[in-house]
Amino acid sequence: MVESVKVGARRGRVWLVVAVFLLATAGVLLWQLAARWGGPNEHRAEMYQRTLATVRESCSPPKPNLDSYCRDEAALLLEFPECDAACVALARAIRHEPGR
Repeated sequence: MVESVKVGARRGRVWLVVAVFLLATAGVLLWQLAARWGGPNEHRAEMYQRTLATVRESCSPPKPNLDSYCRDEAALLLEFPECDAACVALARAIRHEPGR
């Protein structure tokens, strides 16, 4: 009987550790998502405008030795909800993706 109590207590601790780990993992994931998309709209809009201006100035037409940088910035532009049809067309042209 003492043996079964020890096993039950051990299982309870294992489940507690697993639950704490899962909660902590979920918390970190939610925090990262909030940091990425949950920031103030003004900050996100400002970042979008700055990125769009940089891409237009530096990547259209492309400057020498900026291919990788321009593709990365174009991919970033596509992540913004503010990226309209003209923005999408610009980003796809820079990334050499076919238009739709």
